[in-house]
Amino acid sequence: MKTSAFPPSLLLVTSFLILMALCAHAQTFSVQGIQAYKQTNDFEGMHNYATAWTRAEPNNGDAWFGLGMADFYLENDTEAISSMRHAIQLSPDNTVFYNNLAAVYARRGHVQSALVILDKEGPAAQKANDPHIWYILGNGYLKIKAARDAAAMYTEALTLSPDYAACWTNLGVALEMTGDTKGAMAAYNHGKALGNDLGGHNADYLKQEIAQAAADAAYYAALSTPAHRANVDYRLRQMHPGSPE
Repeated sequence: MKTSAFPPSLLLVTSFLILMALCAHAQTFSVQGIQAYKQTNDFEGMHNYATAWTRAEPNNGDAWFGLGMADFYLENDTEAISSMRHAIQLSPDNTVFYNNLAAVYARRGHVQSALVILDKEGPAAQKANDPHIWYILGNGYLKIKAARDAAAMYTEALTLSPDYAACWTNLGVALEMTGDTKGAMAAYNHGKALGNDLGGHNADYLKQEIAQAAADAAYYAALSTPAHRANVDYRLRQMHPGSPE
C-alpha cells in the first residue's frame, strides 16, 4: 500500500492555504457595494466594481444597472443606455431601471425616447400597485416636463396612500405646470398639512406669483385705458414740442 510522501499535517496546512487563497480572490457583489462607491463619488471605482460584477454574474439585472449608473455619472451616456436596457431585459419589473434610463435619454435631449421608456414602465407599476412605485414613475415624467402624465401617476399613488405628503407636493408641481394654479395650491397645502415643508414653501411662492400676476394684469389693463393713453400722448408732446396738437 503506497502512502503520501508528505506528512498529514503538511497536507492539511497546504489545503488550508489554498482555500484561503481562493477566498481572497473570490468577491461578493451587492447593490450596497455599488452604493458605497456612489456615496464617495468614486465613479471610476464604481465602474470597475460593476464591471467585475457583470462578469461574475452576467444575468444579474442589478449588476448591469450598476454599470449603467456608473457610466451615467461618468457621462458615458451611450454605454449607460446599453447597460440599462440590458438590465431591464433581465429584470423587467424593476421600475427604478426604467426611470433612470429615461433620465439618460432626457439628458441627451431625446425626450420622446424617455417618454417611450416611461410608458413601458406603466405595466410594471400596475403589477406592483405600490404607491411609491407610482410616485417614482410620476417623478420620471415630471423630470421631462410631461406634467399631465406625472399628475396622473401621483393621483394613482395618492389613491393608494392618501397621506403621502411628498406625493401631494409633487402633484402640486405637476398641476402648476399644467396651469391649474387652484389645484396646485390645494395640493401644496395638503402636503404642508401632512408635514411636507416643501409643500408649504411652494404654496407661499405660488401665492406670491398669483399676486404678482394679478398686479401685472391690473397694470397692463390700466395701460389700455383712454386716460392713460391721453397721459402718454401729453408726455410725448412735452418731449417733442413741435408735434401736432
